[in-house]
Amino acid sequence: LKIWSVDTRQCIRTMKSGYGLSCFFVPGNRQVIVGTKEGTLQLFDVGAAKMLESIDAHSGPIWGTVLHPEGRSLVSISSDQNVKFWSFQLILDESYSDTSKRLTLKHERTLTMSDEILAVHYTTDGKFIAVSLLDCTVKVFYDDTLRFFLSFYGHKLPVLSIDSSDDGDLMVTGSGDKNIKIWGLDFGDCHKSIFAHEGAVTQVKFIPKTHYFFSCGKDGYIKYWDGDKFENILKIKAHFSDIWGLAISSTGAFIVTSSKDRSIRIFEETTDQVFLDDEREKEMEKRLNEETDLNPVSSAPKVIGVESDAAQKTTKNTLSNSERIIEALELADSEIGLQFSETNSSSNLLLENSFESRVPDSGILHVLQRTPHQHVLQTLTEVPSVEIETSLVFLPFSHVVRLLQYLTSFIAKGLETELCVRCVQIIIKAHHTQLSGSQIYASCFTELQYYMRKGVRKLKDTMGINLAAMNFLKQQIEADSTFLFDEPLNQF
Repeated sequence: LKIWSVDTRQCIRTMKSGYGLSCFFVPGNRQVIVGTKEGTLQLFDVGAAKMLESIDAHSGPIWGTVLHPEGRSLVSISSDQNVKFWSFQLILDESYSDTSKRLTLKHERTLTMSDEILAVHYTTDGKFIAVSLLDCTVKVFYDDTLRFFLSFYGHKLPVLSIDSSDDGDLMVTGSGDKNIKIWGLDFGDCHKSIFAHEGAVTQVKFIPKTHYFFSCGKDGYIKYWDGDKFENILKIKAHFSDIWGLAISSTGAFIVTSSKDRSIRIFEETTDQVFLDDEREKEMEKRLNEETDLNPVSSAPKVIGVESDAAQKTTKNTLSNSERIIEALELADSEIGLQFSETNSSSNLLLENSFESRVPDSGILHVLQRTPHQHVLQTLTEVPSVEIETSLVFLPFSHVVRLLQYLTSFIAKGLETELCVRCVQIIIKAHHTQLSGSQIYASCFTELQYYMRKGVRKLKDTMGINLAAMNFLKQQIEADSTFLFDEPLNQF
């Protein structure tokens, strides 16, 4: 057991103890009580740096100990299904002192539950005591009579921590199912269930005299919540491993956390203002920068035996490319005055007016000296080849229909046929169900199929001619090189 000074951040006492699972200071801060894995309650004197007494309290590990709000008694819980109530007493102990009395614990009452107990909490007024059981429920009892009052249920895994607000209106529970639930103590109704952490929620604590609370979990994060609006105000990466404990000062000026990474950290309150919109924006930017893996859900039917799709990743660049394509389509539509919709979507207008449209007299396209269709084609060619698939997948379906019409026009004119055909394949693969389920696009696909076959056949012929020419040149080079070497050899 180590005692630390908050002011100097130094360890001031080290005492040998059992495997401690819970501890707290006795009022006056002169003694510390530790609940151990062996089921004993150990009482330590901070000034003398020694153990005063070890009491065999339970037959199983003591998972929690909590002080009564009045400071005259405590409660201990264990896996032996018992909640035991202890009172403080002063006794004479010659081994401790000949003149002064020392503190001890006296067992007063026992409340037996139906399952193992994992957490316990007193409300601020001391009227209720809440215990968490292994069956994923939280039961609330009157402290004076131990009569049952309420039962909270809804967690999928056992509750690991319980806390209540000072006014007694709210109670919050953190569970191994990664969720936090906020309850009303009047009727036991669940106000909100929040998916809070990526790992089990190990501790929840209200700030004194407020409805704000902190939570920590096995994901190494501390989160600051508003219990009335159910909003996450702040998120801090506090440790490199699981956070096992969290405590808040009596004034709420600082919090202390302990972790599996063998560190204890103190976080102090500052005067800096926090704006929720800015925090959300920072979180979104962080997700983009981390390049979180994303598997776009394709609505195309899965065929057994077909090779799986290539792994795709959304990055800041791919989203930026998608936005550029959208802007190019909207700019081109506004310039040539075409209004696309599902009822009149036909590529005939594009084919008739595609490259006869002139460069606008003003605007961005005037500066770039491009026609609307040239601008769309140039935007597609500027997208890196490795990002073209992911960029097209994230396009809205309405813009996908517009892009298909432009691609039909490009393929019909023989411009960037290879790129355009690849784009068509990606779009059809990603939006197969939507496109094939409507008769509106049937004529477009018939026309697109004709021009694609024509364009691919032309590319194939060009490649065949080029290959034949290269083979001819290869034969000529080989013949010339043989002649050059044969002539000197004949002289000998």
